[in-house]
Amino acid sequence: MRYLTPIVETASNSSHLRATCQLAARDGGQVVALVIGLVPRSLPMGADVPERWSRLEYEAARARRLGRELGQQVETILVLSDSAGEAVVQLAEECSASAVCLAYEPGLRAALGRWRDPLWRRVLNEPNFPVVIERLEPTGAPRPTEAELARGRPLPARR
Repeated sequence: MRYLTPIVETASNSSHLRATCQLAARDGGQVVALVIGLVPRSLPMGADVPERWSRLEYEAARARRLGRELGQQVETILVLSDSAGEAVVQLAEECSASAVCLAYEPGLRAALGRWRDPLWRRVLNEPNFPVVIERLEPTGAPRPTEAELARGRPLPARR
């Protein structure tokens, strides 16, 4: 399986990449990070934007490093687009992705963010490829074993 994950502008919010690495580690898949630099629609086609490209290269290196920290090799594709959702939809087929992976975080605030995010709306409304919504595992929290769950051990309280 090849999982495509979007990174829009900056890898500092790496939730999609973390969720995709988590999924790939569990399923034995490959991770393809689509690093998207947003450009205004008013910019002419083919305009020279070297500062954007150098920023995308930096973010791609950052994504590969985070992938290594999470135990995955991350392939990166860099693209400039005026729509992150459109870039994901177009490149999902071109890079032979099995599915697009997006990170799911619980909570009302996160749900509102997903509802307002044009990337989520565009990707989820595309019928031509599967989308995997992976719940992000909390970092640093120990996962209960099957035996602990069977005994009914209470889960730690979340903040």
